[in-house]
Amino acid sequence: MKKISIGVIGTGAVGCVLASTLSAHEKLDVEFAYNCHKGVTIDGMTEIDTIKPTGNVKSLVKCVDDPKAFTSKKDIIFLVCKSTHMAKYAENIAHQLTDNGFVVMLNNALVRSCLTAKLPINKIVGMFIEWSCVKLNDYQVQILSDGPSVIGTYAKDATPLAKLVCNILTTVSNAVYVENFNEYVLGRIILNSAISCAGAICGYDVEHLFENKYGRKIFVELIKEGYFAYTKVGIIPTDYDGKLDYDMFCSKDLGARLYRRKIMNFLQKYSGTTTSSILLDLQNNKTIELDYLLGKIIETAEKNGVNCPVSKKVYNKIVEIYKGQETIRPELLEIIYKGRKKDDNR
Repeated sequence: MKKISIGVIGTGAVGCVLASTLSAHEKLDVEFAYNCHKGVTIDGMTEIDTIKPTGNVKSLVKCVDDPKAFTSKKDIIFLVCKSTHMAKYAENIAHQLTDNGFVVMLNNALVRSCLTAKLPINKIVGMFIEWSCVKLNDYQVQILSDGPSVIGTYAKDATPLAKLVCNILTTVSNAVYVENFNEYVLGRIILNSAISCAGAICGYDVEHLFENKYGRKIFVELIKEGYFAYTKVGIIPTDYDGKLDYDMFCSKDLGARLYRRKIMNFLQKYSGTTTSSILLDLQNNKTIELDYLLGKIIETAEKNGVNCPVSKKVYNKIVEIYKGQETIRPELLEIIYKGRKKDDNR
């Protein structure tokens, strides 16, 4: 029986985990577009070690320098690159697939148009991972918390493809198919954008961000502004596992205040040592996904007449940091929060 041919595009931690774990599956033929060959052994094979809570996976992975160098057309391509690279890799992706091939796109719902411009929407499966990982070095990745991979579609006739992906990903982590994928992904984008952007300006991990008075306040305001931006057009951000009720979180009553504290305490314990991805990119002089996270939320808010003063202040500060005009420091949390009304009234 012919093996399923899989391509993995995206050389971050997620790409390494997928390439390493799926390569160990005897029914899959995996090729990784990995442009770092310091550890190449024989015939383009690279050994990647993945450290999981359930045990280590070490496997040899077939690597090429660029997706254009894939040695065959793929039945499935996992596109797990940064949003800033989406258009670049989407350009040739239709030519890299077999006739029945399709793409699995990692939680880039806000830049999906880059891919749909090149590929029919019923050939796209969405994926959102509920595990967090850190790249320790070039060839070793550690999964810190091993939750499910949530799979969904943007077109109903792609459901069989999504369920096939769930079966394949059982070797990586528990995979769950959800029908309300758009609302779920949007909910997680708002949450992750709030944590990542707030952490980026102050340099704190999640634990220390929520220990800071203004860190908590800015986080709450970012969530509210993102939530109201989308509910204005009838899109209700949801949470897959029910740990975050956005409607309750964004309410004005006393119960909401207690509920927000409960959610932040949970996030602090669950993701305390996690560092903002935007912060890491700023520290390593890499491109940042700001325009595809907080930038898209601000754009939606402005189109729908929703004020978002804190989102704008945070966005502008991150841009200044990126340009070298500002320094990452905890004091920015208080400066931004206290200056939100001034910007809003301009």
